[in-house]
Amino acid sequence: MIGFLGPRVHRALHGQPFPEGVQVAESLHRHGLIDAVLPAQNLAEAADRALRVLLAPPPPARGRARAPGTVS
Repeated sequence: MIGFLGPRVHRALHGQPFPEGVQVAESLHRHGLIDAVLPAQNLAEAADRALRVLLAPPPPARGRARAPGTVS
């Protein structure tokens, strides 16, 4: 189960039980709220891959930058 509102809080706020399967990873994946549901043994590899993409240096700029106010 994942999410911020647990079944007991939902019941206290709304007076009814939490809908079955709403905050399970597979449901959130089906609705596009998370990208993947992975077995625990694959988590390190997926985190490594994501961090490599996020922390990679930006590609070099194409062409030359012009000084402000110059006309080509």
